[in-house]
Amino acid sequence: MRAAADWSSGPSQNANPNSDTNISRPLAKFQPSLWADTFVNFTSSDEVAQAQIEQQVKELKEEVKKQLLANANSRVIEITIIDLLECLGVAYHFEQEIEEALQHIYGNYVTYKDTDDLYHTSIRFRIFR
Repeated sequence: MRAAADWSSGPSQNANPNSDTNISRPLAKFQPSLWADTFVNFTSSDEVAQAQIEQQVKELKEEVKKQLLANANSRVIEITIIDLLECLGVAYHFEQEIEEALQHIYGNYVTYKDTDDLYHTSIRFRIFR
């Protein structure tokens, strides 16, 4: 009976939030971050590098557009480029050019029907589905 009375005596003095005694809590010892402070320290030189990268991306986009338009007469190369763009996940940058190329390929299918091999037939099937 005495043990029950000890448990019901209420909270101890250490649990009092107004107490002046410091409660020591265990600290976690985490390993240092692999990223360090790379993303925290953003300087203007990063902005210059970002501008250069954006310019390079624009140039590469224009080059891909030129390749798509230059190969308009070669349906095999054109559909292979479209497939590569789809596989790389960058086709959204060239939606209009791809749409025009696919319209051209679909419209002239009868002309090129006899030049297909199995590989290009499978690519065409995957692109047009």
